[in-house]
Amino acid sequence: MKRLVSVKAISYAKLQRRYGGQFIARQEGKVLANGVTYRELLRVIRRRQLNRQALIIGYVSPKDAVCIYAG
Repeated sequence: MKRLVSVKAISYAKLQRRYGGQFIARQEGKVLANGVTYRELLRVIRRRQLNRQALIIGYVSPKDAVCIYAG
């Protein structure tokens, strides 16, 4: 049986203060790795021997960024 990924809410404002402008890899609400570039993040993930299939990877916008969504 396949294990489902657990998703836990994280305050985006807190993420922006600490990781703004960076890529992060998180699992169960905890940031396990970060990098300024996606390639750097992947290097950190490999170095720490993290299971990439269990991670949620994303980019955190800088703290002062203005995001406009159009639909």
